[in-house]
Amino acid sequence: MFWQRFFVVIIGVPLCYFLIFFGGWLFTIILFLLLALGSFEYARMAFGDRHTLHTAGLMGAVSLIFVAEIFGWGPDNDFYIYLSLFGMLLLSLWGYEFRQATFPTNHFMKMVLGVIIIGWMGRYLFRVRALDVEGDVFLLLMFAIWSADVGAYVFGSLLGRTKIAPNTSPGKSLEGYVLGIVSSCVITPLFGWVVYPQFDTATVLLIALILSIGVPLGDLCMSMLKRQAGVKDYGGIIPGHGGIMDRLDTILWGIVPGYFLVIFFNLVTI
Repeated sequence: MFWQRFFVVIIGVPLCYFLIFFGGWLFTIILFLLLALGSFEYARMAFGDRHTLHTAGLMGAVSLIFVAEIFGWGPDNDFYIYLSLFGMLLLSLWGYEFRQATFPTNHFMKMVLGVIIIGWMGRYLFRVRALDVEGDVFLLLMFAIWSADVGAYVFGSLLGRTKIAPNTSPGKSLEGYVLGIVSSCVITPLFGWVVYPQFDTATVLLIALILSIGVPLGDLCMSMLKRQAGVKDYGGIIPGHGGIMDRLDTILWGIVPGYFLVIFFNLVTI
């Protein structure tokens, strides 16, 4: 497992770097496809194999949000989030009336959660990439999130003794969590100082600290959803890592506060 994860990271991180750096339509299309696949994995986890209509409905809803974000439809594309949620409600109503679903509100709330986590949060991936020409801010935030995630996994595997949430994610430890924060606070400012000297190192350190403290807690919440659904991973498409959503969930929880931190600290001019 460790070596599978290691080789995927060695190959995947440089590919992500160049994809983010060059941006453009290639970045947009690939990110759109990854998020669409992530919504499929989430729906299969939430509804199982039999509820294909709910899966299709969720994928259509988040795709509508992304298309509106990419093409800048309307003065406020939050309207398309409203349309997505309204469509989910109608789908649940139809299921209750014509298919006699026992718990339509349960399915509706799962779809709402999917729209919020994948659709609403996911659109900030497009927004952060649009902040500067070469994707400097995007890459900086990714390093803050990735280094915390990798640091927590490596040090947790080697030194982890105290379970931080044994009922939710037995593999996560307090030692891994703390050393993941330390990893992000060391690696991210160093990366910024070497590659992006235009960014203030103290500001980068503060952003890394905030994200590395908060993001793993969001990841734990996603683990709770998987635990309740009785699955370990969203899928198995990435060797040693699970599914697309197993890699995206941490990024999604980090990209939204990352966007507002970048704006708050004036790292870019918009």
